[in-house]
Amino acid sequence: MVPTETLCRLPLAVARRLVRHALERTKGDLRSVDFGHIAAILKMATASVGHGRVQAPGVDVERSLDWLRFAFPGDSRRAGTGYRLAAPVPGIVQVPGADFAITMELVENSETFEQVNSVYNGDTGYLNWHILSGRLEVRNWRPGDQYQPQGSPGEEKIKTLFQKARIPRWERRHWPVVTDGSAIVWARQFGPAIAFAAAPGCETMLRIREAVLR
Repeated sequence: MVPTETLCRLPLAVARRLVRHALERTKGDLRSVDFGHIAAILKMATASVGHGRVQAPGVDVERSLDWLRFAFPGDSRRAGTGYRLAAPVPGIVQVPGADFAITMELVENSETFEQVNSVYNGDTGYLNWHILSGRLEVRNWRPGDQYQPQGSPGEEKIKTLFQKARIPRWERRHWPVVTDGSAIVWARQFGPAIAFAAAPGCETMLRIREAVLR
């Protein structure tokens, strides 16, 4: 990925070389790539509109918000498959098409609420195990999904949270949420739903963590 801000700041000749390098690194060569393709990519990068796509020979260049993504044609369509997976406790659920997994484990009151919540960690969340049904699933977010994360005054659409966090479109495709029945109880980066979050006095907590796969 290439940040659009970088291309906007660079002298034009340097920006052109950077785009050529990104194209060559993705495709393996620059055959059939001409000046017009590079100019179109730079025009898309510097436009005020934060989305767009340019198709160069053997490379699909997509803009979302502040980023350009260089990929093989068709990668976006193949990456768009949804998923819905049972989430055993304890257990690990590998997120399809991503380089990370979601881990589930129970934490007893030997680890105090103050200890586990002393520092906010967007990769880890704690839920009150006693108010969950135990029929948990990990699935990709869907248009229309909404919930109330901790710190929010009310329910928000996950799409709105994406926009606030400046998360590019291609990263959203496999974005995991954890559900208990029809309720979203946790979402990647945005954390636990306030109605299910662990609180002082909670005896057993469900710890949900994002683990990078090696």
